[in-house]
Amino acid sequence: MSEQDLDARIDMLRGFIRQAHETGLDRTNPTQVRVLVGMLETLQKARDASPPPDPRWEWVKTPSVDGTTEWVKGACRHLSPVDVRSVITNELLARLCPDCDTQLPA
Repeated sequence: MSEQDLDARIDMLRGFIRQAHETGLDRTNPTQVRVLVGMLETLQKARDASPPPDPRWEWVKTPSVDGTTEWVKGACRHLSPVDVRSVITNELLARLCPDCDTQLPA
């Protein structure tokens, strides 16, 4: 399941839980609400378990506002730098990382 699918399902479950509280279902049938909360916690753990699958970046696990953890994109790993050469002498002048637009030493 992709990160976007997990986020969509998490948002959907949060909406269901919010509706349950607003309509009083949490008081009349608390078992159903507990099941929804358990499903929400399981999906959040699955989302937080591993970093996003983009190897170009270092990923940092940080706490989010709602008490879960989230992955924040860190430094670029410069996996595919491109050579910058002189058009006259073909001398290597520098290298450029197309992912983060950083000039690297030759």
